[in-house]
Amino acid sequence: MKNSIIFSISLFLITFLNTGLNACAQSTPEQRDLKSISETLIDFGGKIKNNAISLSWRTLIPMENVHFNIQRSRSALEWEDVGTVNGVNNQGGVFTFTDNNVTESVMFYRLKIQSGNKIEYSSMISVKYVPEINKTQVYPNPTKNVIWIKSEQTMNSSEYLDLEVYNIIGERVYASKMRDEIQRVDLSEYSDGYYSVRIGSKTYKVLKNNN
Repeated sequence: MKNSIIFSISLFLITFLNTGLNACAQSTPEQRDLKSISETLIDFGGKIKNNAISLSWRTLIPMENVHFNIQRSRSALEWEDVGTVNGVNNQGGVFTFTDNNVTESVMFYRLKIQSGNKIEYSSMISVKYVPEINKTQVYPNPTKNVIWIKSEQTMNSSEYLDLEVYNIIGERVYASKMRDEIQRVDLSEYSDGYYSVRIGSKTYKVLKNNN
């Protein structure tokens, strides 16, 4: 009788342990980590890009049905929402957000992470904001036929600046994508006069005079 009771208890414990292990094995990474979504964030940082602050972060697990509210502060005490990025079911995915309305020399950021009724906050980061000096050069000016545009902004293979040329009555006579730090523009087919060269958000006046 005693051996029978011990055997029954042993069988119960084995069954209980196997059931628990199978449940853990079948649960998704998101289910196992829902207790602290913020702990899955890595590489949360910010940098200056095109006179704005570009934020980026990554997650270790899929973030479907998760919303990231980007919060900003000038004092690290009072926070305001400046945008929202929706999570995607993409493990290890990179999330980005650009803050174009920067007014202080140091800005503080954090992420308010919402999944259903669950709300968490990331750690706070600070970004020192130093406006970039626009050193774009358009030369020669005046020119007879050709102008060269040189930008000291470093561009990678996926970045470019919109380049457009307008005549004095506002007609666009040239359009291109500036993918390199220097580009040649031929104005020989156009009449003499003033032209507006628009590079990204900046505009430069050029005089074409072939005399």
